Formats: sequence, structure tokens, C-alpha cells
Amino acid sequence: LIRAAPGHAMFVLPELSSTGYGDEVFARREELAEEVEDESGRCRSFFGALAADVGAYIAYGFLRRRREDGAFCISHAVVAPDGCDDDRGSRLVAV
Repeated sequence: LIRAAPGHAMFVLPELSSTGYGDEVFARREELAEEVEDESGRCRSFFGALAADVGAYIAYGFLRRRREDGAFCISHAVVAPDGCDDDRGSRLVAV
């Protein structure tokens, strides 16, 4: 959908847009959950490359495991058009 709608500055995807919903997804939560700080994470890598390719910010939903208590939660992150999420002018934000 993102590639089919060029020219936008930002795309905002729904929660769990990276995995979808359902019993199968939640049964695999240990495997699918990612840390937002993990630069090699599947979601972060995919959406970072896509943001760079289309030249737009992308907000995507993913399953995350909180470090402080190990609980699973639904989070959103934003990657920049430069494909980065660091102090080079863009930020990765997870809520």
C-alpha cells in the first residue's frame, strides 16, 4: 500500500501492522516480539529500508516485550525517510 501511494510525507499504519492479529500471532509472541532498540530487528530493518526507499516517515505497529517487567505490549515506532532512527536528524519513537 505504501509503494502504491507515492508522494506522501508520512504513512501511519495500524497497531500490530507488522504481524497482524489473531490466536496464531499471540501464540508466537515470544518469537515475534522485538525490542525497539534492536537495530537488527525484522520490523525495524524492514520499515527503515521502506522509509528510505519511498522517502517518507513510517509509523508502524509491533509487538514488544518490556524490559522492566517482561510483559508483552503493543507499540508503535516511527522511522525517518533517511532510513535512520538516531541522532542524525531523526528519532525512533516507541509508545
